[in-house]
Amino acid sequence: GGQHQQRPQPLAAIEHRVAHGFAEAGWRAPYAVFAASLLAVAILLSRLLTVAPAILLLRRWRTVPRGTIRILTWGGLRGGVSVALALALPLGPERDLLLSITYIVVLSSILLQGLSIGKLVKHVTRDEPQATPEHH
Repeated sequence: GGQHQQRPQPLAAIEHRVAHGFAEAGWRAPYAVFAASLLAVAILLSRLLTVAPAILLLRRWRTVPRGTIRILTWGGLRGGVSVALALALPLGPERDLLLSITYIVVLSSILLQGLSIGKLVKHVTRDEPQATPEHH
């Protein structure tokens, strides 16, 4: 028989929420996805601007492994607080739009950054000596 596969329930709910938010705000999906993409880049840059000075200052007193700034910038996965803040806004088309964009940014952060953080760590630590497990 021909079974059709359904999307996992949470993903389907998010897709519905995002589509509804765009429709309520009168935005077309490509514009909102573009806005969310710009916002994701801005979030990464702001994270870099907050992480880098602290790590550079810390290097005056401590040895900080090479690649720490890149790993902390890229690995700063977030989402729960952002979605909660968007949900706390008053009802209306602006809230729906902001909630939709927030979902896109959070999903892209989790999927893109989350699935690639291991490769980044391997890349920035490729010249570092490998730790060997201790046997007791």
